[in-house]
Amino acid sequence: MRRATEIDIALNARPDGMPLQRWLYGELRAAILDGRLARGARLPATRDLAARHRVSRGTVLGVFAQLAAEGYLSGAVGRGSFVASELPDVRLESAPAPASEPASASARAGRRAASAGPSADGDTNAGIGLSARGRLLARSAFAVEGRTFPSRAFRPSQPDLQLFPFALWARVAARRSRQSNRSMLADGEAQGYAPLREAIAAHVRVTRGIACSADHVAIVGSVQQVLDLSARLWLDPGDTVWLEDPGYPGARLLFEAAGARIAAVPVDTNGIDVAAGRQLAPHARLAYVTAGRQAPLGPALSLERRLALLDWAHTHRALVIEDDYDSEYRFEGRPLAALKSLDNAGHVVYCGTFSKLLFPALRIAYAVLPERLVEPFVAALSLTSRHVPLDHRRRCTRSSPKGTRAGMCGACASCMASAPGRCAKRRAGIGRACSRCRPSSPVSMRPRSCPKAPTMRSPLASPPKRASRRGHYRRTR
Repeated sequence: MRRATEIDIALNARPDGMPLQRWLYGELRAAILDGRLARGARLPATRDLAARHRVSRGTVLGVFAQLAAEGYLSGAVGRGSFVASELPDVRLESAPAPASEPASASARAGRRAASAGPSADGDTNAGIGLSARGRLLARSAFAVEGRTFPSRAFRPSQPDLQLFPFALWARVAARRSRQSNRSMLADGEAQGYAPLREAIAAHVRVTRGIACSADHVAIVGSVQQVLDLSARLWLDPGDTVWLEDPGYPGARLLFEAAGARIAAVPVDTNGIDVAAGRQLAPHARLAYVTAGRQAPLGPALSLERRLALLDWAHTHRALVIEDDYDSEYRFEGRPLAALKSLDNAGHVVYCGTFSKLLFPALRIAYAVLPERLVEPFVAALSLTSRHVPLDHRRRCTRSSPKGTRAGMCGACASCMASAPGRCAKRRAGIGRACSRCRPSSPVSMRPRSCPKAPTMRSPLASPPKRASRRGHYRRTR
């Protein structure tokens, strides 16, 4: 009976605590890579190798199968196992090794520079080159690392997380979890959770004067997503977009990435200058405005300008996107009616967000669309993001008996009702402090401009409050 020539492989001792299969795999792979097992060499039979190193044959078979799957071994049943003639590590020598530790900010910047295209000396292997649109998309206006808590004071567009009614929110979350059923595990609507859309429609009808139903509302992750889908649906490369100057940088970068030409329309005390926009780009396809409170200067778009903007949009069949990012932060009187409340021809897309009112991690925004734009917008949502998760959406909606209208949950309603008062008290405290510091130059605070609630408590701020069982704030002792 003929027997194959036995090959004696020297293996290092197994460290304490290391699994047998991982140890044997590492030793055989190292022997192949450093040449102790030459290319084409035949390995010992699995039974012999198992008996020699006192491991089970199943362990050896698992190691051989892993090495064969990775390209280090070849062979067939009845022939034995051989070292591959071409090792995968040799084929990958020219490729950059992946980082094993989290990259620093400088390292990420270096990778972004390398991926922008070929290097100066023409070396196309320096990185995977981005497309022209990809290079524009890589210029994000937002921090990709996230923000720490607590954040610094006076940061714009950030609510005070220390005053959020967390206990009430936790009770709402627990109640929604107990009410879950198997239907919640299926695919959701691309347009968004229907009870939340009903609650949003009711909210904007009362507070913004917008005549709409839940069928006109689409739930998204952010207003930025509304801008992105709008650019994809209604802009072609080379089309012109009106943007306020100065204005929101996130909108400018996104529309530039879509290939649009930017017409920077000046802003004065009455908001965006529509007459100047007509002179700059009369045939623009889209206009982005912050009519309720212009970002960053603060004036509201006057009624005359609103009517002029709607007349221009109707004449040139243009789309107007109204970003109502902070209408809840108003000190005197009710929030102003939205620009869309005057739109009878269906040219305005109204969008708002709860992430700036409740907490940023919520990621719930919405768009109120004209009737003829609902179907393409929802179809684009289904194509690009399928549907939004239901967890937070259900928490934000008050459970209602069947046949009654849905509403906002207690935590959301509490924040929406108390945010203006908290912000007004802090603003008044800052004004008094500034007046004491510079009595000869009293500070004049505009009655309707609100820089958002500071995210760091000061001695002048109102004392913190916590949520009661009925969803209202009460002072802590």
